[in-house]
Amino acid sequence: MRKSTQNTIVDSLLLTSFLFLTSTGFLLFFVLPAGTNKSYTLAGLSRHDWGEIHLVIAFTVLVLAVLHLLLHFPWLKATFLGRKGSSISPRTLVIGLVSVMIVAVAIAPYLLPLEKRDSRIAHSGKGRGQKHMLHNSAE
Repeated sequence: MRKSTQNTIVDSLLLTSFLFLTSTGFLLFFVLPAGTNKSYTLAGLSRHDWGEIHLVIAFTVLVLAVLHLLLHFPWLKATFLGRKGSSISPRTLVIGLVSVMIVAVAIAPYLLPLEKRDSRIAHSGKGRGQKHMLHNSAE
Protein backbone atom coordinates (compact mmCIF):
# COMPACT_ATOMS: atom_id res chain seq x y z
CA MET A 1 0.00 0.00 0.00
CA ARG A 2 1.34 3.45 -0.89
CA LYS A 3 2.31 5.76 1.95
CA SER A 4 -0.14 8.43 0.82
CA THR A 5 -2.97 5.88 1.00
CA GLN A 6 -1.86 4.85 4.50
CA ASN A 7 -1.80 8.51 5.59
CA THR A 8 -5.25 9.12 4.17
CA ILE A 9 -6.74 6.09 5.94
CA VAL A 10 -5.09 6.85 9.30
CA ASP A 11 -5.94 10.57 9.14
CA SER A 12 -9.56 9.86 8.16
CA LEU A 13 -9.97 7.36 11.01
CA LEU A 14 -8.30 9.79 13.42
CA LEU A 15 -10.63 12.63 12.42
CA THR A 16 -13.71 10.42 12.65
CA SER A 17 -12.65 9.04 16.04
CA PHE A 18 -11.92 12.53 17.33
CA LEU A 19 -15.39 13.70 16.24
CA PHE A 20 -16.99 10.73 18.03
CA LEU A 21 -14.87 11.46 21.11
CA THR A 22 -16.01 15.08 21.08
CA SER A 23 -19.67 14.15 20.64
CA THR A 24 -19.64 11.59 23.46
CA GLY A 25 -17.84 14.13 25.66
CA PHE A 26 -20.56 16.72 25.04
CA LEU A 27 -23.18 14.03 25.60
CA LEU A 28 -21.67 13.12 28.97
CA PHE A 29 -21.31 16.75 30.03
CA PHE A 30 -24.58 18.28 28.81
CA VAL A 31 -27.13 15.52 28.15
CA LEU A 32 -26.23 13.02 30.88
CA PRO A 33 -24.43 15.08 33.54
CA ALA A 34 -23.02 13.63 36.75
CA GLY A 35 -25.69 12.16 38.99
CA THR A 36 -27.98 10.93 36.18
CA ASN A 37 -26.55 7.41 35.93
CA LYS A 38 -29.43 5.67 37.71
CA SER A 39 -32.16 8.03 36.52
CA TYR A 40 -31.75 8.49 32.78
CA THR A 41 -30.64 6.56 29.71
CA LEU A 42 -30.04 7.54 26.11
CA ALA A 43 -30.54 4.88 23.43
CA GLY A 44 -30.82 2.36 26.25
CA LEU A 45 -27.38 3.25 27.64
CA SER A 46 -26.72 4.89 31.01
CA ARG A 47 -24.11 7.58 31.70
CA HIS A 48 -21.73 4.85 32.85
CA ASP A 49 -22.19 2.94 29.57
CA TRP A 50 -21.57 6.10 27.54
CA GLY A 51 -18.47 6.75 29.67
CA GLU A 52 -17.10 3.33 28.71
CA ILE A 53 -17.74 4.06 25.04
CA HIS A 54 -16.02 7.43 25.47
CA LEU A 55 -12.99 5.70 27.03
CA VAL A 56 -12.70 3.15 24.20
CA ILE A 57 -12.89 5.95 21.63
CA ALA A 58 -10.23 7.90 23.57
CA PHE A 59 -7.85 4.94 23.42
CA THR A 60 -8.60 4.60 19.71
CA VAL A 61 -7.71 8.26 19.17
CA LEU A 62 -4.51 7.78 21.15
CA VAL A 63 -3.43 4.75 19.10
CA LEU A 64 -4.27 6.48 15.81
CA ALA A 65 -2.40 9.64 16.89
CA VAL A 66 0.72 7.60 17.66
CA LEU A 67 0.36 5.82 14.31
CA HIS A 68 -0.03 9.21 12.60
CA LEU A 69 3.20 10.44 14.22
CA LEU A 70 5.03 7.27 13.21
CA LEU A 71 3.89 7.65 9.60
CA HIS A 72 5.14 11.25 9.63
CA PHE A 73 8.36 10.50 11.50
CA PRO A 74 10.68 11.36 8.57
CA TRP A 75 9.05 14.80 8.30
CA LEU A 76 9.23 15.32 12.09
CA LYS A 77 12.88 14.29 12.14
CA ALA A 78 13.76 16.64 9.27
CA THR A 79 11.80 19.50 10.85
CA PHE A 80 13.29 19.22 14.32
CA LEU A 81 16.80 18.01 13.56
CA GLY A 82 17.35 19.58 10.16
CA ARG A 83 20.21 18.58 7.91
CA LYS A 84 23.47 17.18 9.23
CA GLY A 85 25.75 19.91 10.51
CA SER A 86 22.97 22.50 10.85
CA SER A 87 22.04 23.92 14.24
CA ILE A 88 18.57 23.78 15.77
CA SER A 89 16.65 27.02 15.30
CA PRO A 90 15.26 28.82 18.38
CA ARG A 91 11.72 28.31 17.06
CA THR A 92 12.24 24.54 16.81
CA LEU A 93 13.75 24.47 20.30
CA VAL A 94 10.76 26.31 21.78
CA ILE A 95 8.27 24.02 19.99
CA GLY A 96 10.16 20.96 21.23
CA LEU A 97 10.31 22.20 24.84
CA VAL A 98 6.61 23.15 24.87
CA SER A 99 5.75 19.72 23.45
CA VAL A 100 7.76 17.99 26.17
CA MET A 101 6.07 20.11 28.85
CA ILE A 102 2.59 19.30 27.51
CA VAL A 103 3.37 15.57 27.52
CA ALA A 104 4.81 15.83 31.05
CA VAL A 105 1.67 17.60 32.35
CA ALA A 106 -0.55 15.01 30.64
CA ILE A 107 1.37 12.10 32.19
CA ALA A 108 1.86 13.61 35.67
CA PRO A 109 -1.54 12.60 37.18
CA TYR A 110 -0.80 8.94 36.45
CA LEU A 111 2.43 9.14 38.44
CA LEU A 112 0.77 10.48 41.60
CA PRO A 113 -0.02 8.08 44.44
CA LEU A 114 -3.62 6.99 44.92
CA GLU A 115 -5.06 8.16 48.22
CA LYS A 116 -7.96 6.67 50.14
CA ARG A 117 -10.48 9.15 51.50
CA ASP A 118 -11.91 8.89 54.98
CA SER A 119 -15.33 7.24 54.54
CA ARG A 120 -16.91 9.65 57.04
CA ILE A 121 -15.91 12.60 54.85
CA ALA A 122 -16.74 10.88 51.57
CA HIS A 123 -20.31 10.10 52.69
CA SER A 124 -21.06 13.09 54.91
CA GLY A 125 -24.18 13.96 52.91
CA LYS A 126 -23.09 17.53 52.24
CA GLY A 127 -22.74 17.08 48.48
CA ARG A 128 -25.34 17.71 45.81
CA GLY A 129 -25.57 14.16 44.52
CA GLN A 130 -28.47 11.75 43.99
CA LYS A 131 -30.68 13.22 46.75
CA HIS A 132 -30.41 16.68 45.18
CA MET A 133 -31.29 15.31 41.74
CA LEU A 134 -34.35 13.48 43.07
CA HIS A 135 -35.48 16.51 45.08
CA ASN A 136 -35.23 18.86 42.09
CA SER A 137 -36.95 16.47 39.69
CA ALA A 138 -39.96 16.18 42.04
CA GLU A 139 -40.61 19.94 41.83
